[in-house]
Amino acid sequence: MRILIAVTLVLGGILRVQAKDLAAQVAALYAPDFETRSGAVKALSAAKTPEEAAEAVNALRRELACTAGKKPARGCHDPKFVYNALMVAGNLARKYTGAPWDFLVALNQGGTAHEGSFFQEKAETDGHRGDDYFSPSAPDPSLTRERLQETLDEAIAKAGVLPSCDWPLARIKAMARKTQDSGGYQVYSYSRDYSPAGVEGRFRVLHARDWLYRGGSRVACGESTAVAKLGPAGLYFASISDSSDEQYRLDISLYALPSGNPACAYTVEGVSELEPDPLGEVAADPAKFLPELFDFSGGACRPRQVPGYTYTPLPR
Repeated sequence: MRILIAVTLVLGGILRVQAKDLAAQVAALYAPDFETRSGAVKALSAAKTPEEAAEAVNALRRELACTAGKKPARGCHDPKFVYNALMVAGNLARKYTGAPWDFLVALNQGGTAHEGSFFQEKAETDGHRGDDYFSPSAPDPSLTRERLQETLDEAIAKAGVLPSCDWPLARIKAMARKTQDSGGYQVYSYSRDYSPAGVEGRFRVLHARDWLYRGGSRVACGESTAVAKLGPAGLYFASISDSSDEQYRLDISLYALPSGNPACAYTVEGVSELEPDPLGEVAADPAKFLPELFDFSGGACRPRQVPGYTYTPLPR
């Protein structure tokens, strides 16, 4: 029992020291001198586990929540603090894909598709983000909203937070799931939802990307993809980007397989969501939906004249 009590006291002491150190490091991000702030950025960026990174990020998040309650004595959204918090989160995001990625995307887009960046002017976020936007008690002319937004964009880009066609295959295999592997082709699919519970449908902050590979060579990629056998037309790979709002709107690029050569590419706009969709029953199945949109006879790829639908060629 004495040993158990002693171990408990030691561990409790370690946790208190760690919490105290974390609080001191976060407070140092407000320091007036560059050396102190730089040292704190280095210390906070040195998290050795995803759990330590999450603790650091959560501490930064709490500091940025100052508009929701009583403003701290050291001021709300001090630009120096915010800049260095972005540096810490960016450094951590290169090592850990959990909390640091959540933090950066939340700052960049908010919790819904309509909120937008933390660094927007208040008028642009009224009714969406509420008070949760950049509101410095003491603005700094050298660290404007625009400068901080550039810093945030750079942190996201350097960490590769958003899925892109340029992700290397090793990262794709680590982050995405293989959804198809046949005929020498592999399809990898990645999707991450950053919205809090309660946000519905197209209002959610969702980042997705699919890649088509033939062995180690990338054939194509897109936000949403499918490989479909279209009867006598053979096998096609479709890259589909959905920007529908009140009206159906898809950017569709089709590639013939096994060559991987482009077949055709169009923006397809359909009827309003308030009107009956003539293709609604097959929209979820590319093998049925694509032949209804396009004529593949004779090895071609031509738009069909679907009532209520328009086709605009995509630039190549």
